Amino acid sequence: MFQSKTMRNTFITLTAVTAALFAACTPKTKVEPCVDVTTSVSQSDSIALKNFIDQNNIEATYDSRGFYYRVHTQGTGRVPGQCAVVVTDYTGKLVNGTVFDSRNNITMTMRDLIPGFRMGASLFKEGSEFTIYLPPSLGYGNNDNGSIPGGSILIFKIKLNSITQEIK
Repeated sequence: MFQSKTMRNTFITLTAVTAALFAACTPKTKVEPCVDVTTSVSQSDSIALKNFIDQNNIEATYDSRGFYYRVHTQGTGRVPGQCAVVVTDYTGKLVNGTVFDSRNNITMTMRDLIPGFRMGASLFKEGSEFTIYLPPSLGYGNNDNGSIPGGSILIFKIKLNSITQEIK
């Protein structure tokens, strides 16, 4: 097909460059716009969470979206929007006290978090420390997720260290 080795090498190089240019020009993965979380909480989830709060004498404030929260320290910085990139310390526990996750200084995008974490974090300013109590429908629902059994009430102790970016 090619009369010389130079022509063949030139053809291969041009083909590779053309392929790279096409790859660079293809559309990126579509990112969904940030919208407020509108997950509804079932009556049974709501009752189970209220019973847990009452039976354990937890002093917490009810949020009309279906979860409870308790403020430990009120921060003075900005409040994160639904698309903010935040740096947090958090510990996630089950009602029996089992810790299923714990991280320090982790950077997270709000839109990627479970609904209840997003809702809870959006109530507080940078520097705040708080605990949120989530019904299953604002967590992982009725599906198992790693070491978290389906239908679990989740408890997150969170410190909102900073907001690094607000994505539009």
